[in-house]
Amino acid sequence: MRHWDWYTSDQHYGHANIIEYTGRPYANVSDMNDDLVARYNRVVKPDDNVMILGDLCMGKLKESLEYVKLLNGRKTLLVGNHDKPFGTTGDKQKRCEQMYLDAGIEEILYGQVTTLVGKHLVALCHFPRSGDTSTYEDRYVEYRPKHKGTLLHGHTHGKWRVKDGQIDVGVDSWSGTPVSEETLAALITDGCLDADRLSWTPYDYE
Repeated sequence: MRHWDWYTSDQHYGHANIIEYTGRPYANVSDMNDDLVARYNRVVKPDDNVMILGDLCMGKLKESLEYVKLLNGRKTLLVGNHDKPFGTTGDKQKRCEQMYLDAGIEEILYGQVTTLVGKHLVALCHFPRSGDTSTYEDRYVEYRPKHKGTLLHGHTHGKWRVKDGQIDVGVDSWSGTPVSEETLAALITDGCLDADRLSWTPYDYE
């Protein structure tokens, strides 16, 4: 069964509007892009395996993917609704995928994946079972997972960190950084108790 050392999602490299929308502490999109890379590389080592649960880049894709080239680790992308391959088929899908592969993504997956986190069998999907990025009804219902157990996901941009057995691994829930397998395994062992997002904190690069 596949294994990853780190989990993350929803960086939205190149997306200026995400700063105000989610309350990220940046003056502009360039500062956000640079800081997200720095926070990521502070914890992820070159030989680590990383699962990105979707919505990696927005804006001008070729420019945004330049930041992906700077990221450590062997990276798998589980496609989210803002990733270019989402909803595509055939040659168009292959062309979209190739752009991510050229930027250093080693594998591209779709839908729902099952893995072990510590000793726990969990499901991975960009989408939670329920809940969205706004107060409106859930979107993309046909892509929502049916898994009843522990679920790692993105998409909700910090509406919660843990809720009803669902853990949002996105940067808006974890102060801009990936979350380790060890941290997730401990949360699951403790019963996946509901928890709010972590606050974004200044980062000391010295």
